[in-house]
Amino acid sequence: DKTPRTAENFRALCTGELGPSMALSGPLHYKGSIFHRIVPGFVMQGGDITGRNGKGGESIYGEKFEDEKPFLSHSKKYLLGMANRGPDTNGSQFFITLNDRFPHIDGKHIVFGEVIDGVETIETILQSVNLSTTGFPSLDTAVRIVDCGELKYGNAKKSPQDVSLFATPQKGDIKSMVKTLQGMETICTKSDVKSPESPMVCGENNWDELLKPLVLSSPGPRSVVDETAALRIIEGWKTELQLKLVQINAVLGDDRSLEEMMLCERIVLSNKAYTAAAAKHIASFIAFGTIPSLSSQVISVDLSDIIASREKSEGLSVLKTFSDAFQSGKLMEIDLSDNAMGSKGISSCVSILSLSSLEKLALCNNGLSENSMNEVADILVQHKICRGLKKIHFYNNMSGDGGCKAFARILRHCGNDLVDIRFSGTRAQRQGSLEVAIALKDLVVEKNCNIEYLDLADNSFDDEGADALASSLYLCTNLKHLDVRDCLLGDSGIQEICHSIIQICPLHFLDISGNDITKNGAQHIVSMFQKTSSLRVFRALENELTSFGVRQIMKAMPESVEELFLGFNEVGSVGAAAIIRAKKVLKNLRILEVDGNMFSTEDVLALHEAFGDRLLKMEDNVSDDDADFDLMFGSDDSCGRQSSSRLSLSMHDTCSNMIEEASATNSGVSALSFDGEERGDDLSNSSTLSSADISVTHDDDTDEEQQAGTLMALEKEWSDLKEQSPLKSSGEADKLDRNISF
Repeated sequence: DKTPRTAENFRALCTGELGPSMALSGPLHYKGSIFHRIVPGFVMQGGDITGRNGKGGESIYGEKFEDEKPFLSHSKKYLLGMANRGPDTNGSQFFITLNDRFPHIDGKHIVFGEVIDGVETIETILQSVNLSTTGFPSLDTAVRIVDCGELKYGNAKKSPQDVSLFATPQKGDIKSMVKTLQGMETICTKSDVKSPESPMVCGENNWDELLKPLVLSSPGPRSVVDETAALRIIEGWKTELQLKLVQINAVLGDDRSLEEMMLCERIVLSNKAYTAAAAKHIASFIAFGTIPSLSSQVISVDLSDIIASREKSEGLSVLKTFSDAFQSGKLMEIDLSDNAMGSKGISSCVSILSLSSLEKLALCNNGLSENSMNEVADILVQHKICRGLKKIHFYNNMSGDGGCKAFARILRHCGNDLVDIRFSGTRAQRQGSLEVAIALKDLVVEKNCNIEYLDLADNSFDDEGADALASSLYLCTNLKHLDVRDCLLGDSGIQEICHSIIQICPLHFLDISGNDITKNGAQHIVSMFQKTSSLRVFRALENELTSFGVRQIMKAMPESVEELFLGFNEVGSVGAAAIIRAKKVLKNLRILEVDGNMFSTEDVLALHEAFGDRLLKMEDNVSDDDADFDLMFGSDDSCGRQSSSRLSLSMHDTCSNMIEEASATNSGVSALSFDGEERGDDLSNSSTLSSADISVTHDDDTDEEQQAGTLMALEKEWSDLKEQSPLKSSGEADKLDRNISF
């Protein structure tokens, strides 16, 4: 009862009842294998049914299976434990303890049984086997398992379920295993069970975990599942289902009918390629193999990536076979992603796509054309599925403008339960993307839909599309995830998006990468940051922010941010310094990605020193050039003039930031004069100058203390700029004081 999966693995390998191994032509059976390692006073180890040398092995659940916890202690001699290569790597190899104290392996291996008869055989082996110094018996004295099977011990009690779970007669192995379990003194009985309020039951098992329905899956690594492998999968499922039945009966009693129990709620068949014959066996078991059927219980099925490498006709047959198995069920969640489907593939899946219970649908990376998307829309609309949808994911189908129109049609028929939308990787142009944006706006405005997850990456929103999208976001006060990567938003589009996000309190994830955002757009990001405190992940890769934009953003970066991505933004030394200065604010930062910029070697070293292993690899950084030099220097070759121009333009940007900040804090600043010309808060078009007279205009009611404070802050910024400048070491920066006055 402590380790039922491990115990069943050992029992089935002793009987060999499950047939051929994936790695062997022979069965999954200990018969013929050897004890390859024997260390007196420690362990004797065997069970390598594939390599016979301690380097192989395979479980009945696949190549390996996960640990069953909590681990029991290796507290005495002759206990059975699982050998492994680390966490969750259990196969068929096992060991028998030959001592009563093993603290160094406690917590690392599953203890699942004990030798209760035949101890004298172990002692005979230890006395007679010729051991090498390494503990491996020589070939002439190898200890071989010549036969093995299952013995019954004790008086097994009658099974609490006289009615079989399975619809067809079974071999005696499953029932006898259950009866044996129930006859053991260690089985959890009703008298042993604590009350539901107690967090632990049956010794160490959690109450909720015992009653939690199963997730049945196709175990092992990616492979082709043929008829033989399918039968093995079914046998494994039978074992899991019967064990779950025993657990539920032990906790709740045996007075419930099978129809009242939910043994399984989800089936995962993904990441395998099924033959048509294999699909028929598994689908038949799902639809007819149990009473009640699995198809009537399961509410979620993952059929993603199940026909890779299959011929087209066989792939379509597999899709239809699995879909039809659930046609009379109550599925609420379906994932059909990563199957090359096309129009015929959609037709093959109509039986589950038209289920009235459907709430969550994923069709990602299916290669759906415009026609295929229209077929999906026809099915969902005609069968009135849309209005019950809570989640709809269509990613990387590249169906173009026509696919956008089909998706917009789906959205228009959805209700206010829809909270999770992914429509990205479409390769759509502006017209198609606008269709989606308008449909989304209508859904939110007219049906009060409050979206929580929205991924519209790789669409093409112009100003009109961005405006429609922003109108939707403004009302989505529960939005936590927003991805508008590669959407051609530009500075004007990002202004609309950021303005709408200000109204959204719980936003956790924001990706605005690849939108040609410049330093002018950065100020809108700053305004958004000043109103949010929940953001955890911020991605703004592959824009044109430059050091000016990054410096603005880093000053306002919320301390809640855990992952920050600013790579490929033409950022140089000034931006690097701003990122490093923000370290004291970013106390929760776990990941920093700033690769693909133009940092000097010194900048990279400083970033590594500041952020350590939180900084991702800098493989594409261009350290030969200084991005800030080109941005701030004019075309004149005069070093003195260029030096002054560089710091003057930096000061332009600094003053612009300060006016914006001062305005937000009501300090009375209303305008900035640069060489006598009033610039307001827009200094982006200033020319390169060799001198500057910077003055600040305050409101009439601003007192002298506020004015003095503003000028002092400006002078400090100027001093900081000179400190950051690579010209400092040459002494050029100090000469500029005579050219700059406040």
